[in-house]
Amino acid sequence: MKRSLLLIAYLLLSANLLIAQIIHVPGDQPTIQAGIDAAKIGDTILVADGIYEGEINFNGYAADSVIIKSESGPDNCIIDCQNEILSSSFIFNSQDCKSTVEGFTIRNAYSGVSIYAGASPMIIDNIIDSCEIGILCGSEAKPVIESNIIKNCINTDKYYEFGGGIRISNSSPIVINNIINDNSASKGGGIYCSYSTPSIINNTIIGNSGTDVSSSSGDGNPILRCEYDQHNRIYECFVPLQNSSGG
Repeated sequence: MKRSLLLIAYLLLSANLLIAQIIHVPGDQPTIQAGIDAAKIGDTILVADGIYEGEINFNGYAADSVIIKSESGPDNCIIDCQNEILSSSFIFNSQDCKSTVEGFTIRNAYSGVSIYAGASPMIIDNIIDSCEIGILCGSEAKPVIESNIIKNCINTDKYYEFGGGIRISNSSPIVINNIINDNSASKGGGIYCSYSTPSIINNTIIGNSGTDVSSSSGDGNPILRCEYDQHNRIYECFVPLQNSSGG
């Protein structure tokens, strides 16, 4: 009986994998959000070149484990949030969110990508440009953030002016092989961490700025700033001292 149940489970899984589809946007669905809403686990949402507007939200759909990627890379496939208040291009907000976002330019958002509630997506090969915060991780998020360019993000939020390129709070992301440049914030113009256990590996963090160099609760670095953290893993990152404008 047990063997029969295992066989049935294996066959169902195999069937799901075999029928995984490619959903073309805008060919099959008019928007990326519509593609996600229509997708099933294992599907790929392939997005044609163009400029797309609005937020893309994972709200517990079956599509929480899909691949969303551009057809030809980030230069010509753009998500523009048009500087809407508290906007974000991609929002991952549940533990089941394990999807991949690959090959987009994301611009003019409050947070280019927002990851919460134990979500563990992969954010790969994107350009995140001119947002308030490039990537925001909170509430036990566990993403992989790899091979992105995060630039020109200027955090002016008077209540949470920490983290320009990436803000990490109560999370354990893997941040690897990214270029994080020309961002600014009060603390952590490049990366700001608090109450977290990140792995920050082989990143280039250049041209960023921060103004707060106090070290009463952190390391005093205004560019890559970690406060109240335990078990940080920061390896082979290039963070030149001239980043530290303001201190």
